[in-house]
Amino acid sequence: MLTRRRFLTLVSAAGLSALLHACRSEDSIESTAVVPASLPPTTDVGEEAGTPEPGGSPTTGAETATAPATPPAGAVSIEQFMRMSQVLTAFADLNDTTNGGIYLMALSAQPELGPALADLWEQGGFAAGQPTSVADLEAAGVYDDDTLAELADTITRYWYTGIYDTGPDTVEVATFTQALAWRTLGYRQTGPSTCTGAFGSWATDPAAS
Repeated sequence: MLTRRRFLTLVSAAGLSALLHACRSEDSIESTAVVPASLPPTTDVGEEAGTPEPGGSPTTGAETATAPATPPAGAVSIEQFMRMSQVLTAFADLNDTTNGGIYLMALSAQPELGPALADLWEQGGFAAGQPTSVADLEAAGVYDDDTLAELADTITRYWYTGIYDTGPDTVEVATFTQALAWRTLGYRQTGPSTCTGAFGSWATDPAAS
């Protein structure tokens, strides 16, 4: 079962190397990621806000955000996927449907995990609005099924790293600054190279914030 605590323990040992490698430059990451034709463009909501267009005026988050593509027939809706993601990540305020749409499309394209999305919704009890935590999903038997357990862990991994699978051995970066790993650290809300508070806020003890 992949909880936030277990996630950070794993990535501190090995798993976050790909994400931290991306720290060389936010611009270099987000500009070099190539999104497959079957997936929607990767744009973090609001990340490009205020950046002047050549010969034009500054853009806004609403102008740069890209709506997620419609999931394939038979898959869960973006609203259902976001609800499952909120429980799995333990972030009840998770509402980034742009990256959520990317992750949903990537999962729907996988022969084994795609069809299991609807099963996770049903077996997890989401239709009845029951689960509020990973513990609830565990009690419902989600982690007793190998496929559902892998799906739950994969959804969590996508959100925390901002990296999703595009093939058996290939991955792409959906976002660097909005990866949930940063919010979990306690002292910043987005990735390095971004401003996350007033001048000098980095010097404040997270526990006292």
